[in-house]
Amino acid sequence: LAGSLWLTFWVPTKGKVWLETQLERQLPLDVTIGRMRYSLWEGLFLEDVRGVDPHTGILWLHAPHLQAHVGVATLVLQQQVAFRMEGAIAAPCQTNVAMAGRFQIRRRRLMLDATTTAISLDRIIPQLVERLPRALKAGSVELTIHLDAQPDRDPSITGRLTGTQLVWEQGSVRLT
Repeated sequence: LAGSLWLTFWVPTKGKVWLETQLERQLPLDVTIGRMRYSLWEGLFLEDVRGVDPHTGILWLHAPHLQAHVGVATLVLQQQVAFRMEGAIAAPCQTNVAMAGRFQIRRRRLMLDATTTAISLDRIIPQLVERLPRALKAGSVELTIHLDAQPDRDPSITGRLTGTQLVWEQGSVRLT
């Protein structure tokens, strides 16, 4: 109970800054969290989370509301933060996401599994659309990804993409 009381005061001030710093170390983005608070029974609430590319100014991440639950026992016993998080994502696409993962504090290693709800291709930011095949015109996809990121290494991202009602327009194709 004392730890919960401490988190109630630490999270909105120092915890918010700590989390922004950790995310910036893992991602090539400038990260800001508009507001962050903690409740013993409901966990962490994050509002207006943004990730902007510092070189281009492109908003690659915008999460209006996220809720997270953190495993305190793993923090104390194993020096890693185990967490579950869910919420709405507005950029780079509109979807809901559910995540679970671990952050190893000493190694600064992030391991994360995430699943999205259906993402309509017409609701994706233009900068991401530019990276998709030009023949892909419409439909929706759901993503399941695994991320393993640690300092001084390229992140490893694996996953599964499931499409529904995809429209692929291609000119004449000649097979030989």
